Amino acid sequence: MDEMGVGETDRVRAVLAASSGQLCSGIGTMVGYSVVEQIVAALARGESDLAVAREYGLDWKTVRA
Repeated sequence: MDEMGVGETDRVRAVLAASSGQLCSGIGTMVGYSVVEQIVAALARGESDLAVAREYGLDWKTVRA
């Protein structure tokens, strides 16, 4: 994660928090750190939020966070 910019680091934290259920009242499943890094990399390549969500079996709102 040392190579990530400040914005990307914030995005990783947001995805981890959203996926852990901390930001919503429902029960969430924790997404592994390596998966979050892959999601951020895919988004940086310009892949759509919806495509990334489908690839990893996540809600697109979690990926967008």
